[in-house]
Amino acid sequence: MTESIGLAERLAPYGIRLDFIGSEARDVGSPLRRAQRVGLAAWFGYVLDRHAVLMAEGAMAGLSLADDIIGTPPTK
Repeated sequence: MTESIGLAERLAPYGIRLDFIGSEARDVGSPLRRAQRVGLAAWFGYVLDRHAVLMAEGAMAGLSLADDIIGTPPTK
């Protein structure tokens, strides 16, 4: 997660905000909340697949880091 927050810091001067979708993991919540407080990122928590796909519509890029799902392709 620190890499993603670092990326958000580097992109912020260009007017780019990172949006995160996903449930809170033990080591993720705190840094992500701090990044959200200062406007580097937006965190939406768990979102149903059909809504997440709509949220990603029009995005410049998307990335799925589903390392906790073995043998199942990412859906978001």
